[in-house]
Amino acid sequence: MSCYALDDLDTIRSQFQRDGVVCIRDAFTNHSDMQRAATHTQVFIDARVSSRKTQCLPDEHAIAQSVYTDPRVNRIFEDLHGYPLARSPHFPTEYRTYPPHSAGMHTHSDLPMFYPPQTELVYTVRNSDDATRFRWWGADGEVHVIRPEPNDLIMVRASGALHDVTPLSGGTRSIVKFVAHAPDAIPNEETLDAQRRHCPTAE
Repeated sequence: MSCYALDDLDTIRSQFQRDGVVCIRDAFTNHSDMQRAATHTQVFIDARVSSRKTQCLPDEHAIAQSVYTDPRVNRIFEDLHGYPLARSPHFPTEYRTYPPHSAGMHTHSDLPMFYPPQTELVYTVRNSDDATRFRWWGADGEVHVIRPEPNDLIMVRASGALHDVTPLSGGTRSIVKFVAHAPDAIPNEETLDAQRRHCPTAE
């Protein structure tokens, strides 16, 4: 399995409709600017997952703004969902780092925080590790495996496909995770509140 170029819309659409998961290569126009911003972004121990460090970014952070405003990514997202990519007022953008020998992320299906469920987007800022892989289990039972590259964007429909991230060896990986949902989606406040309370911030 591979990531797809932005202009391969038919394949992107088919893959997302089938599995609720798709990977897009070289997604963001201003990837280099977001990499620089990430260099100056502090991360903290994340009580939710011990294998990573995180910062829940304020809305004014350069990365938090940039991931929602790229015209090319927006066009793809709206084609797949039927509504625009917009920042959720209910949940912040997260910057996460995984250190050498991190355990990665266990196999799971993303928790629905809205009805209908949100889409979770994962943008790879950097990945210097040769071992770590993103995997998901397709509707046909096949296991799909990719090595995340810088500027890959993975979209995952919550409450859908099982997926995980395998452990790292001696390198590091950093990502931005953000969510998007239908304008009239109903938030699950209990779930959202539990996530927000445990997401570390710079304040």
